[in-house]
Amino acid sequence: MNDSMAQLSPGLVRTDAPGWKSVLSWVSSLVLCGLFMLSGLWKITDVQGTAVRMVQAKVPESLGLAAALFFGIVETVGAVMILVPRLRRWGAVVLGALLLAFLGYFAVQYDTLRGADCSCIPWLKRVVGPGFFVGDGVMLLMAVLAGLGSRRPEGKRAVVLIAAAVTVFAGVSYGVGAARETGTRAPESIVVDGRPYSLEHGKIFLFYFDPACMHCFESAQRMSKLNWGETRVFGGPIAQLQVATQFMQDTVFHMAITADRDKLKAVFHRTLDRESIRKATGITQEAVLDNLVQLSLSGEMMSAFQLFPLVEVAWADSVVDEREIRAVLEAAHDHGIVRGSASHSMLENALKSRPNEDARKAWYMYAGELRKTLSPHELTTFRNDLLEHARRVAKASGGILNAVFQVSHNESKVLKAIAKALTNEPS
Repeated sequence: MNDSMAQLSPGLVRTDAPGWKSVLSWVSSLVLCGLFMLSGLWKITDVQGTAVRMVQAKVPESLGLAAALFFGIVETVGAVMILVPRLRRWGAVVLGALLLAFLGYFAVQYDTLRGADCSCIPWLKRVVGPGFFVGDGVMLLMAVLAGLGSRRPEGKRAVVLIAAAVTVFAGVSYGVGAARETGTRAPESIVVDGRPYSLEHGKIFLFYFDPACMHCFESAQRMSKLNWGETRVFGGPIAQLQVATQFMQDTVFHMAITADRDKLKAVFHRTLDRESIRKATGITQEAVLDNLVQLSLSGEMMSAFQLFPLVEVAWADSVVDEREIRAVLEAAHDHGIVRGSASHSMLENALKSRPNEDARKAWYMYAGELRKTLSPHELTTFRNDLLEHARRVAKASGGILNAVFQVSHNESKVLKAIAKALTNEPS
């Protein structure tokens, strides 16, 4: 009788798991897919940030970037595979192996990493502790259930295509992230608390401060209330290094103090000079600060730059004599600029050649900022003092027989321009 009836061939017999196994498999697969898809995409869309987190988890620094790419790619591929029924068993094996690796690694590093943040999945905050092992244990069980309730896997070509697509996406994402890292390259490392500290990866905030500066103190207090997340904060005191730790304690702004100011200045000198000029003058206009930094000025040299019009007066008649040079340097002495200082050398060099147009424009922009930042009384005092010394320079050449025309027509034009630049127009 059986011989006369159509029979299913062995290859076509249904191999689906019983209903309850199928339900558990689907539920476990969906949960693991969601978690690992988020985790993997988070890693490969922020490879540089993930590399920092890897290093913080005690992965060797030389392997941080490679580990970020590897785990991001594998987690994403595993998440896709476990969602596809014919690839589910392979996906369960991949994710299960990852979970076993994570459990083993953190078990070995438990004493070192206990209590440390382990937010491998965005928006799911976890720390290394008993709860971490319970959570990963539950996910490992779900991977087992997903695999047991799945059908026989097939489709190796599909796995290769998925892995290739995710790898290409990860490579493009890394390239975009690297391209966005524009600007000045930081030193590879600086010394923090007597030990070298890498600056190669991640987001870093450098806070230069003077422990005696109240503006710095107030800024640090405000910043102490911010959530810096994964950004590492380093403090670089520009003076009084010995009280930097006390400054940090008083402001409650937690940062790693480094004494490598000179090493950082060699790289970020423009930023340091900009801030020192801002502090010395009170100027906040970025365009003005840019022009002043472009002239290789710093806060220390601004006292000399303020006297730039005296150099312009000296060169007004296209030649500078010894009496004019002496008058300019006497004005510098009156303003506390000592011989041998960078400011004094700047003035001496300026007197040797005609002032360039960039320096002239920068000074008049600077004068415009002084009109905004100084009070009327302060502006008047500054203008009268500068004009007094400028007239001494103009008269130093002596005119005709040291008696008449002591101030030339060209010198008079410069004096008028100085006065106008430092006078507010009536409203």
